[in-house]
Amino acid sequence: ARDTLAGASAALVILSYLLSYSALMFSGELAAGFPIMLWAMLFGSVVAGAWIAYRTSIPPIANGMDIPSTAVLIALCGGIAQSVFDRGGTAASAVTHALVFASMASLICALLMSGLGLARAGAYCRFVPYSVVAGFMAATGCLLLMGAYKLATGRAFSLARFLDPLPAGALPKLIVAIGFAAALFAARKVYKSPFVLPLAVVIAALVLNAILAASGGGSNGWYMSGAEKSEAWSPFV
Repeated sequence: ARDTLAGASAALVILSYLLSYSALMFSGELAAGFPIMLWAMLFGSVVAGAWIAYRTSIPPIANGMDIPSTAVLIALCGGIAQSVFDRGGTAASAVTHALVFASMASLICALLMSGLGLARAGAYCRFVPYSVVAGFMAATGCLLLMGAYKLATGRAFSLARFLDPLPAGALPKLIVAIGFAAALFAARKVYKSPFVLPLAVVIAALVLNAILAASGGGSNGWYMSGAEKSEAWSPFV
């Protein structure tokens, strides 16, 4: 029972990350790519999870999306899509270019990591200074914060427009997002249990759904559309 609970909690956390990263990468004008990226991340997590569970030397272990590298990938995909728009391309073309870039970046990263592993070159990572690692992690946090702001408000973060009025209906979403982040941060400080994150996600979802149902406001942009119709995609098609 304990192993089942641990596995279910890990799966819930990984699913939350996959939904979040897919939405961060493909939102707004790129929303059409959300169901495709969600499928790709789910498929990749299943394949990678099964292989890692079979080959790992430290069982039990669960794999998931690497937060820093995913944040960088999200920013790069956004840049690729924007370059397509700047050249007069359509949203469908921007989505395709971003998906192809994400596929190629993942392949190159896999080949590079495999090469480092086969060459037993991981020890050279000790020559990377702490200040470089700290700066990379700080930049990752900034990228995720800006992405979360855009996801909650529907508007890209900009210091020049920070004090401008938010789009209609965006303020409640932003307040809920900040409130959940603050509550989760406080809970992690008080409770050291690994079940804090999955429980927080479940409780927040239930409470928010109950409030939306009681208010009769419907979805009104609160839910991610497209998750129910994830579709397969291949960069070779």
